Amino acid sequence: MTMLNLVASGRVLPWQQARLGAFLVSAYGALARLGAGQAAWLGGPAGVALQAQGFAAAGLVAALLRATAWRPDPWVAMRLPICEATWLPRPGGADALALGLAIGTVVRPMPLLPHEARQDDAFAAALLLAEAEAGRLLQPNLRLLKAMAASTPRAELEGAAERRRDAVAALWAERLAALDDA
Repeated sequence: MTMLNLVASGRVLPWQQARLGAFLVSAYGALARLGAGQAAWLGGPAGVALQAQGFAAAGLVAALLRATAWRPDPWVAMRLPICEATWLPRPGGADALALGLAIGTVVRPMPLLPHEARQDDAFAAALLLAEAEAGRLLQPNLRLLKAMAASTPRAELEGAAERRRDAVAALWAERLAALDDA
């Protein structure tokens, strides 16, 4: 299993922070954009949940931007457009919910952090916040996707969720492999 490496002070290596931070900012930034955008025209409980998802994701982006020790990394610059293209909205009302579900279930940053990491480290705190927020947002996403099954064919909902999950899982696996590279 991939683990983040620590410097002597107990902090995550800066280049690993930059690679992981860039991915998380990209993913949660997409949730913020999609959540706010779709909440504007979608009413009812789905609109409220998407608005909450958008604001929570925006808060995570802010925390990660502040906490990450950013370093220039050509690998990040080359891979970021691929991530951003993956997050682009797809047709269908369930897309933002499916993306939120995929990111919340697949992207798990806390298991990457060694137990020896400093508890007062800003990056470690941002990873903990990302993990907690993702877990908190899963229930409303699942509930709303189930509720949408009454008006949207089940195969369409399952297809959207599966496509998003597969795309996020592929990007996450690639990012984890890149954390092992020097």
